[in-house]
Amino acid sequence: MQITYFGPTVNVVGDAFVSNDNLFEPDVGFFSATEIVLQNPDTGMVSTLTGSGFATDDDGEPAAGTISAITFAVESETVATFTGLTWGLVDFVAALDSAIEADDTAQLSALFSQDGTVEVDAAGAISRFDMDDLEDVFLGVTQPVDIVGSAFDDELIGGRTGDTIDPGTNTGYDRLHATPGNDLYTFAQAAAGSYYEIEYDYIPGPVTVSVDTGAGTASVTDGTFTDSFAAFTAASTAEGGGFGVVGSGADDRFDLTLTAGHWVPVSGGAGDDRFDLDLGEDAFLRIFYSWDGVDGPQTGIVADMGAGTIEDGLGGTDTITRSGPGGLEIGGTDFADTLTGGEGDDFFIPRGGNDSIDGGGGFDRVRYDTNGVGAVTVDLATGSASGSRNGSGFIDTLASIEYLRGSAEGDTILGGDASERLLGRAGDDSIAGRGGDDDLRGEAGNDTILGGAGNDTIEDGAGDDSVNGGAGDDVIEAGTGADTFAGGAGRDELRYTLPDAEAGDFVVVADLAAGTGGLQGDPAEADDLSGIEDVTFVGAVSAVLTGNGGDNRLVSGSGADTLTGGGGRDVLIGGAGDDLIDAATGRADSQGFGDYVRPGIGSNTVIGHEAAFALGGGRGLDLSYADIDDVGGVTVTIGANGSGTSVATNGEVNDTFTFVDYVEGTQQGDVLTGSDLDEGFAGQDGADTIDGGGGFDILYMQADGVFGTAGETGVTVNVAAGTAIDASGATDTFSNIEEVRGTSAGDRMVATGYAADIFLRGGAGDDTLRGGNGDDLIDGDAGDDTAVIGLALTEVRVSEAQNGDIVLTSALGEDSYRAIESFVFTDGARTAADLLETMGGGGGTQGEVIIGTDGPDTLTGTDDDDRVAGGAGDDNLDGGAGNDGVLGEGGSDTLLGGAGDDNISGSTGDDVIDGGPGDDFIGGGPGNDTVTGSTGNDTVGGGQGNDSISTNAGDDVIAGGPGDDLLEGGAGDDTIGGSFGADNVRGNAGDDSLGGGTGMDSLVGGAGADSIGGGEGNDVVVGGDGNDFLAGGGRNDTVDGGAGADTLNGGDGDDLLTGGIGADRFVWTSGETGAVDTIADFQDGVDTLFLVGVENAPGTGLAGKLDTLAISDVTVAGASAAQLSYDGQSILLLGVAAEDIGLDDIAFL
Repeated sequence: MQITYFGPTVNVVGDAFVSNDNLFEPDVGFFSATEIVLQNPDTGMVSTLTGSGFATDDDGEPAAGTISAITFAVESETVATFTGLTWGLVDFVAALDSAIEADDTAQLSALFSQDGTVEVDAAGAISRFDMDDLEDVFLGVTQPVDIVGSAFDDELIGGRTGDTIDPGTNTGYDRLHATPGNDLYTFAQAAAGSYYEIEYDYIPGPVTVSVDTGAGTASVTDGTFTDSFAAFTAASTAEGGGFGVVGSGADDRFDLTLTAGHWVPVSGGAGDDRFDLDLGEDAFLRIFYSWDGVDGPQTGIVADMGAGTIEDGLGGTDTITRSGPGGLEIGGTDFADTLTGGEGDDFFIPRGGNDSIDGGGGFDRVRYDTNGVGAVTVDLATGSASGSRNGSGFIDTLASIEYLRGSAEGDTILGGDASERLLGRAGDDSIAGRGGDDDLRGEAGNDTILGGAGNDTIEDGAGDDSVNGGAGDDVIEAGTGADTFAGGAGRDELRYTLPDAEAGDFVVVADLAAGTGGLQGDPAEADDLSGIEDVTFVGAVSAVLTGNGGDNRLVSGSGADTLTGGGGRDVLIGGAGDDLIDAATGRADSQGFGDYVRPGIGSNTVIGHEAAFALGGGRGLDLSYADIDDVGGVTVTIGANGSGTSVATNGEVNDTFTFVDYVEGTQQGDVLTGSDLDEGFAGQDGADTIDGGGGFDILYMQADGVFGTAGETGVTVNVAAGTAIDASGATDTFSNIEEVRGTSAGDRMVATGYAADIFLRGGAGDDTLRGGNGDDLIDGDAGDDTAVIGLALTEVRVSEAQNGDIVLTSALGEDSYRAIESFVFTDGARTAADLLETMGGGGGTQGEVIIGTDGPDTLTGTDDDDRVAGGAGDDNLDGGAGNDGVLGEGGSDTLLGGAGDDNISGSTGDDVIDGGPGDDFIGGGPGNDTVTGSTGNDTVGGGQGNDSISTNAGDDVIAGGPGDDLLEGGAGDDTIGGSFGADNVRGNAGDDSLGGGTGMDSLVGGAGADSIGGGEGNDVVVGGDGNDFLAGGGRNDTVDGGAGADTLNGGDGDDLLTGGIGADRFVWTSGETGAVDTIADFQDGVDTLFLVGVENAPGTGLAGKLDTLAISDVTVAGASAAQLSYDGQSILLLGVAAEDIGLDDIAFL
């Protein structure tokens, strides 16, 4: 027998043969020996019986014939067919009479069992298939029943022997009534939204339900039959679906083992049921206590999850044993339930009735998003929840609930002081998190959401929503609709996530300066933004993200995006795709240490901030590839003005950039090359090759904590060898590095044998550091750090610098140490305090420690190595002979070192300091100080203020510090440097090295072969006698060589150069458009003009050699001059004719 159902009529047999009076009285529309047409006048259903030998008796009652098929139709549309029949016409009519009028379906069951397996097919149906009107019939069928359900919500039932039931897919709920026999249920067609429930209400029971999703096995048995379930995991893992089982009315047992991603709802029905549960991570089980019909609970349940018992409302007590971290949810009744959680995470569905719910410990959930529930008002602070279900009101009492779901209507949901998760679901909801770090989700509807205090996560969902993060650092996930997002106080992030959109669909915009966001050109998706600091976009479409005047973080997706930073120190992160990242906007003084940019994969253009870069001090752009792996590393080359390229080995990165002074590599082997300026480099993981180039360059060994190897493993650095073993175990090579910074772990960094100066900074771990043969700075930073000296204490002179550094002077140089806890000498280890007690050192005799008062003191040391400290007040201190430490401290002091190698610090005030004979270290400190070096090789620092510093014979080092300083060396080869301010620098006799620093400086070398640089500002640079090297630096400088064969370079700006007596060399560098330099006394045939960066073409003669250099005669202030122009800049040679310039006057560099 075959039953084929097409739909849409659900109750086919009843509509065909049962009248409104519950009688079998169809109209006979046609009767022949092979066909009978019947119509139910009450429903209009037409049944056509086909077969053979149909006949009636004299009374018109069926007397003979065999039915082979029945077709059911409504308005000529077939809704179902019964085929493959051998039913007697008389038997069929008698069976219908008995079933309809006597409520006895035994004769129909016998007919259905007459022709072998009953095959039921609703696969092609256009509506749900409901076997309810044949339920009693199939309960008596003794042949196997094979059923294929529809794609809708079916109600299916088999027979009394081994059935095979495939419910198909559904749009919400297939209800399957289990019957005796070893039945097979298969769920291979389960799809998203398909939920199935197998009910054992027709089985007297008890039954044992066994489910193991990990093994993929499930069965139900009562000892006389065993049902099995094929592909049931397709249902239990279907998104929005599930695999449910309802027990019998007896004492059932459920042995359930669920793994991640499976959802299985169960109900024991009546009886003392037992649930043995093993719930894995992310598995979910529901035990529900409300079902249709009079057999359901008539009173509320009492659940005590701590004790593992539930009084089921039917007189039974269920027991629950539970293991594993998965979720367990209890569904209540429509009566007053008492639901109490345990120490873990408990979930409850209260339904109707005035329920009392106490979550207990853990993160507990209450749901009101079930059928029939209207708008709810919930206040977790007061523990109240009110609303209605199916028209009946309820007032629930809540305690210790951290997770709440609202209804499908417009809810009001208020949190408490804890960190809670509040979901509005559908409807126009009002949600307020109040205290705690809350997770708030509006979902569908036009919602109003207020985060309140705490660092909240807010998702507005669909609809035109209004979101205010409130206080705290909040994350707001934008949904669809025209929304209003206000970050509130704190640092707040707005996220746009569009994983399903494809490139070119639309453009996502977020402009924090203009306060706008959404989808470009779509008013329905236009958002208002305020108080937002950070924006993150995830998706493949293009995004245009713009910052404001604050410190913003802008993160784009995988499309061709545009990120613009604005003011502040911004973090700009591109994803895959060819991005334009513009960090050039905003005031230079607002950029901090420069924007941080991660361009990501693609051919990206990165624009730095020119004015911020020009400020120096690490204010240029920071460029990072730390988030990139599997590209074979990148080659980053920095050129003039921080411009350059980044190219991955496999070609997936091909970037250009400008105004960069810091680079982070990938997590593979990179090649990082710097320019002649100051830069920083962090190679990250992988065997990197790093060349700092010129300038003061820093190597950072700390790896990125998210993408790289960072943790308990320190690094091993050998400066002399130029190698570093990083935290990943790879060996980096480096050169031209002036400072190395360690990691947060225990590092070992040594510079043994390294001749140049090096700065080693340890980081937060317990580090071991060792300097080299230069004048090194060793900084342990945080942690318990050790400095290895390599000499005996008797070979070292100990002093204390004004800033608190311990200075060790020896044959290896003059090294400064800070934040070092232990010093290891070859003759033993000392603490920092131990060393200060021996200050002076170098084999001398320990002298007195003399400390003054807060008043004006006059203190004099001995001939030994003394330590003299004046304290507050205007003091007069004399160290006397010996290697003394003299500290003025507060006040305007007069300090005299006397003979010996002294360490003198003026501290605050306008101090007068005389180092006396010897190699002295002198620091003036803040104030307008007057310092005299006397004989010896002195090191003098003026500190802040307008200082006057002069030294005598010896090779001295002088640093002016901020202020307008007078700095004057004596005989000897001196090194003198100004700082901020208009400084007056005089080298006097000797081969001196002078630097002006920032400001309008005057620098005069005096006799000797001097090297002088003006620095920033409009400077006057004079060489004096000797073969000098003179450089103007930035701005408009005046440079005069004086006597001797000098080399003059004006640098940037409009400079005036005078060579003076002798064969001079003038250096002119291309690259500054609009600059005009002037040489006042160029001597044809004597002086030489060196051209840097000017094209030197092949060929003969001047024209051939300089095919792009324009040489012409001009008049300047009434005087003739030759003008050489190239690429937008020029140089004037006063008193020289263009025709006199030949190749003998010019050289190329």
